[in-house]
Order: sequence, then C-alpha cells, then structure tokens
Amino acid sequence: MINLFLIAAFSLMILGILGSLHPGLPGPLLSISGVIIYWWSTNYTTPGPIFFTVMFFTGILAIVLDYLASYYGAERGGASKKTIYMAVIASLVFFLVTGPLGIIIGTAGTVLLREMMLGKEFEEAFNAALMTTLALLGSVAAKVGLTTIILILFVISLIF
Repeated sequence: MINLFLIAAFSLMILGILGSLHPGLPGPLLSISGVIIYWWSTNYTTPGPIFFTVMFFTGILAIVLDYLASYYGAERGGASKKTIYMAVIASLVFFLVTGPLGIIIGTAGTVLLREMMLGKEFEEAFNAALMTTLALLGSVAAKVGLTTIILILFVISLIF
C-alpha cells in the first residue's frame, strides 16, 4: 500500500534541499516539516525519539547558521541591513531569470551598487559585496549540507 505521508515527507525533504539553494526560501523548515508530518503519521514512533531529535535540531541549526552567516557577512563587509534585504530580493529575481548564477550576480551587484549609492568608495563597496556574497554562499552550502543530512538520517531511521 502507498503511504501518502511517507511520500509527503520525502517530497518536503527534497524540496527542503532544493529550497536551501536560495537564501530567501525556507529549505530547512520544509525538511523539518517532512520529518514532523511522518513522525505524526506513525503515532510518534518512526523515526524514533533520538533520530527525531537529531533531525529536528539539525534543521534548527541550519536556520540559525543561515541567519548568523548573513548577519556576519553583512556586518563584516560593512553593508547596511536595507542593502541586504534588497540583495535577497534581487538574487531571487536574478535566479528566476538566469538560474543559480543569478544568486551570485544579484547579491554582489546589488550590494556593490547600493553601497556606492550610499556614498562608499568603490573599494569599500566591493569589499561589502564580496563579504556578503561569500557569507551567502557559505550559508547556502551549510543549509544544503544539513538538509541533506536530515534526508539521509530519515532514510536510515526507516531502515533501522
């Protein structure tokens, strides 16, 4: 028999990994939701409490790292918070137009132009753009890695 909750859980976890590729999408939350839905559907028996706790807190760690990396990168590079918000929106638009490369172009370009518009010299604005973009890429890599770990742990919990 087809277990619709299992299909929903796998779908949400795969969407979680894919959603982690873009900074504005809630990839880890989708992965956590998949785990919770399946856990609920089995009357809280599968995955077991240890696997569930590890997967849940792995997702929470991914969310926390995402925010910390964004904050640290923006602060370290000297970009304003408004610039960061604009960069997230621009990266989403560029992503839709040019694909994954658009995230880098949208973020770096927006931060560079916005910081120069705020009166910063090119070198200062370039540093802000570079640090923000590197933090963003590190955050994406961490989220993809951690949401993939959630999926792997989920599969292992089904086997054992």
